[in-house]
Amino acid sequence: EKIMRFDKLTTSFQQALAEAQSQALGYENNFIEPEHLLQALLEEPSGTCRPLLVQSGVNIAELKSRLQKRILGFAKVSNTQDIHVSNHLMRLLNQTEKLAQNHQDQYIPSEWFILASAQDTTPYGEMLKECGVKAPTIENHIKSLRAGENVTDPNAEDQRQALKKYTIDM
Repeated sequence: EKIMRFDKLTTSFQQALAEAQSQALGYENNFIEPEHLLQALLEEPSGTCRPLLVQSGVNIAELKSRLQKRILGFAKVSNTQDIHVSNHLMRLLNQTEKLAQNHQDQYIPSEWFILASAQDTTPYGEMLKECGVKAPTIENHIKSLRAGENVTDPNAEDQRQALKKYTIDM
């Protein structure tokens, strides 16, 4: 299993991963699961994931409540000194990296994680589908979000959201 290069993630994706780790710690889980990461991405004020999912017609409230339910179902451990990325999350992150490479991105933005999650066939992926997360729709919205640009800067996501805010405010 190839080791993911975390330094290749965009800054906001790295922050979300750090937040996911804090959440796993807070819930006394010793594995960081896709659910922790997606929850962290949804709560990111400047992230691209929430707007992407909203544009794709996803019921965010329903999604958050389902994520919460799944996280509360994870095994609790008393010793959380040893927190690891779960195999499931590692698989999705490797898939995310592949998607970024296929699109000639130098840095890995979090929207590819959303697409990788949308293509996932586990109960996590099924739960996303039930909340309206559909891979083709997500992919189309990513295309329009990026307007043909590649991610060549670790701060690309923050810049894109700032630009969007700027355009909306005008």
